[in-house]
Order: sequence, then C-alpha cells, then structure tokens
Amino acid sequence: MRPVSSPEEARLPTPVVALLEAGSATAFVDRAIQWLCDLPLLFGQLVRILSSGLARYLQLTAGRRMRREFVGEDLRKREADVLYEVPFRLPSPGDAGILVEHQSTIQKGFQLRVHGYRQESWALELRLRQVRTGDARQISFFAAMVVYTGDDPWDGPEPTSELAAVPEQWRRRLSRYLPREHVPFLDLKRAPRQRVLRPPSAMGWVLWLMRVLDASVAEFAAVFREVAWGLAQVPRRQQEEWRSAMWIVWAAAVRRDPREYGTLEDIFHAAIDSSRVAGRKEEGRKMGRMMLDEWKMLGRQEGRQEGRQEGRQEGRQEGRQEMLLRILTRRFGAPSAALTEMVTAIVAPDALDEALDAVFATETEDAFLARLRAASDGHAAVGT
Repeated sequence: MRPVSSPEEARLPTPVVALLEAGSATAFVDRAIQWLCDLPLLFGQLVRILSSGLARYLQLTAGRRMRREFVGEDLRKREADVLYEVPFRLPSPGDAGILVEHQSTIQKGFQLRVHGYRQESWALELRLRQVRTGDARQISFFAAMVVYTGDDPWDGPEPTSELAAVPEQWRRRLSRYLPREHVPFLDLKRAPRQRVLRPPSAMGWVLWLMRVLDASVAEFAAVFREVAWGLAQVPRRQQEEWRSAMWIVWAAAVRRDPREYGTLEDIFHAAIDSSRVAGRKEEGRKMGRMMLDEWKMLGRQEGRQEGRQEGRQEGRQEGRQEMLLRILTRRFGAPSAALTEMVTAIVAPDALDEALDAVFATETEDAFLARLRAASDGHAAVGT
C-alpha cells in the first residue's frame, strides 16, 4: 500500500485511497461497487438497474450485508462480490439472498459456480436452523446478478442446460430435468442509457462513468460532464450517497492522465455550482481541492523526501519523469528501453512540459519518439 505522505492525503477517506491504488479499471470498478454497496439505498438502486422485476418484491432499503455465518467458505473468499440479505415486501419466514458479481471477462460456467455457492450456503443454513430451532425444512431464496464491464460483447451466463453433456438433438427435451433460473445481467459498456439512468440515481450515474474509465480524453470528459451535472441534482436527503458517489467520480478523474485534470476540474466546478442543495457546493469544492492535492503529489513526492533545495529540485524532476512514463504507459503500453532512456535524460522543466504536451499530440510511441528527437535539437538540456 502506498504510504501516506502528506496531511492532504491523510484526510482522504480510506476507500478513496484504495480506489487510487487500484492498478486497473477492473480493480477500480470492483472497489467502487463494494464501497457504494455499503449503503443500502445505493445497493437497492443497483438491484433496480439489474432487475426492476425482482426489485418490486423486496424491501431494498431494509437490506443489509449478509451475515458471514450464513455464507459458505468459497463465496466468502470472493471479496469482489456483494452479498446482501433483503426482506420481502410481504411477511415471510426468511429473507432473500442477493449476490451481485462483477465480471470483466466472459465467464463460462458461471451458473455452475453460482449453484455451488447456493448449495454450500443452503447446507450451512440448514445445519444452523436445525441446531437453533429444530426445523430444517426451509431454505432461503437466493438470486445471483452480474455486472459485466468487458470489451467483448456477452449475452450473459449460459443456462445450465447448455453445459450438460447430453445428445445435442435431445438437449431441449432433457433441459426440463435440469435446474433453470434467470440471471439478471448488465453488459455495462453496451447497455442503453435508459437501462442505467431511468430513473436517474447516484448508482446509475457512477455506473455510467465506469463505462469510459479508459476511454479517450474527449469521450471521458463528455461523460464526466454529464455525470457531474447529474449527481449535482441528487436530493439532499441522499447526501451520504451523493458524497460516496462524488468521491468515486473524483477518483476516476485523478487516475487518468494528469494533464487532463485541469479540464475535468473546471467541468466539475461548473456542475457543482449548478446544485441548489444547501452546502453541497462548498463540500464539493473541498473534495476537489483534496483530490487536486493528491494529484499534485505525483510530481513532487520525491522532492519532499530531500532536505536540501538541490535534492528537492532533483526529486521534483524525477517525479515528473516518472509521471511522464506513467502517462506514456497508459497511452501506448510499456515504453521501450529507448523511450525510457530519452525520458530520463530530460532535465529542464520546460522540456518536460513540452514532452507532456507531445504525449497528447501523438497517437503512437514512434510518433512521440520522433517528436521528442526533433525537440531535442533545440534544447541543450536534453541528452546531457
């Protein structure tokens, strides 16, 4: 885990720090969904997006994280999943178990894994019921749902009947003897807007931004603008849910190329200024300042570790070089040895700024290298 290195960073909520440490979009989405689902209202919004039909039977605002004693060992180990127990709207001897699983790749055999979770949890539940009440005749309702964020289209988990080893010409007839169930499924990157944002909700706006975490500058900025304006209108009574959602939106901005941050900050401030909710403008700007401080540390972290002015300057230079290499990796993949050597040879602040500008003006590593070499002819500070 990255050490806390400034008072500004120390004030960031722990889940925000965990988001900033997420090395991939998949890990970021996993942690974001986990954090949001700590609040029953946001979990309920997620269930409504995944299955409005099932949601109408449940008291979603009364849901709670499932007690670990009723969770089987295999499912307990899957920390990226969300498992809730939710009461029904009508009197019932038991609550519903709802599993939400995030997938970033197409998973064959998902249904079999869910059956395994269900069987393990049911067996544990029956043993506990027998010990506590002597009645082991009922089991809890259990439904699984999937949020998929992969790049390849996926129609969702295949039914169990498609996995059975039976003569192909008899598959349809024999399917009646196999477990059949509906798995609510959201292919987030291809889902229509009305599926995610009708009605608008804090969870829906965050999911809408999750679609474009690693998209181009223009696409991300456009969606970021829309999401910031949408969240600014979340009702005052949902202030805690708004706050969690906004931290995630800011974290999504900070994890991108640092050169984009000024534009995204302007977009956010324009959106938050439009909010009519009392106190939200001030709190939103404070959150933005804290995240800006975090972003600035990327280029000065080494400098703070040096006691002398010369050491601080060298540290800032190395920090900016490291930041430049990080941006290049995100745009073009792991940099070649030649590119790494050229970047670490840049020492002048103006030359580093020009190199950062060149990253966004070129489309390939070769084009960036050519521009860097051309610029080096006019800067004595390059290649010394």
